[in-house]
Amino acid sequence: LYPERRVELLNRVNVAFGLGAVLTPLALGSLPYAAFLALAGLLAFVTSALVLGAPPAEKPKERPRGALWPFLLAVGLYTGLEGALATWNRVWLEALGHATALGGLLLTLYWLFLALGRLLLAGRVAKDPLRALRGLLLGVMGLLLLNFLPQTALLFPLAGFLLGPLFSTLFALVQARFGHRALGGLMYAGAAGSTLIPGLFALLPDRGIPLGLFALSLALYLLLRGAEPYGLQVDPAFYRERISGRLNPEIVRDLLGLEGKEAERLIAAKEARFRALAQGLRPTPGLPEFLERIREKGLRWRVATIAPKENARHVLEALGLR
Repeated sequence: LYPERRVELLNRVNVAFGLGAVLTPLALGSLPYAAFLALAGLLAFVTSALVLGAPPAEKPKERPRGALWPFLLAVGLYTGLEGALATWNRVWLEALGHATALGGLLLTLYWLFLALGRLLLAGRVAKDPLRALRGLLLGVMGLLLLNFLPQTALLFPLAGFLLGPLFSTLFALVQARFGHRALGGLMYAGAAGSTLIPGLFALLPDRGIPLGLFALSLALYLLLRGAEPYGLQVDPAFYRERISGRLNPEIVRDLLGLEGKEAERLIAAKEARFRALAQGLRPTPGLPEFLERIREKGLRWRVATIAPKENARHVLEALGLR
């Protein structure tokens, strides 16, 4: 419904999801069971009414096949890291000598910080998604290095704040680049990661827990660094239908889900690559003679194009027309 703000809005929707995950157990513990079921039914009814009243979404366009697997693997690693932190870092804190009650409090703060990260960082991440995610992961790795020490291990809930926007942002990027059908695979990847990776931590000794958490964050960071080659397969038909005649910001937003500075960098690199390849050009047969006849008649001619001025100048110079 909102393709230009999908990263920001999906993160904020996940804030509501996180708050629901926190408030539901509290409501279940404080209300009679029958009252809780009635409240849950009412909320489900209201939610259904809101969904039915939503404006129709634009029919998804056919997406090119490309390198989806790095994003699926990234989601699996993320959900595994999120779950392992929630499940096993409390065990690590107890191994360091901290009280069980303190570990429970820090775990609650971890989930709260996850929601706050989605709320407060969504706007910043939306401006330059992949670069922002990599920056956040560098911060997570720093906190997980501190996790090795008894005193600074208490800072681990802050990792939740930095991890908060990752899932929603990856969700938005996959939807933008590969279409709605790819989201099923993304959800399966997330479920597999959240199930398998925390289970594997059971094989580690206590001192291996912080090392495993750091290794997961490092692997996720390196994977996102390699996710920038977008892997789109563009044949002549696809070029004519989806690229030709369109403005660059529209193209990268539609095909790659990119906006802001990241889109600007990609556009600048694409146009520079075009100029580097556009050498040894030859004019369309008959064009020089046609222009000569125009000059002989004292007429003036101009070029109209939606291409960047630098490209227009380059092509005209390469053709000897400027």
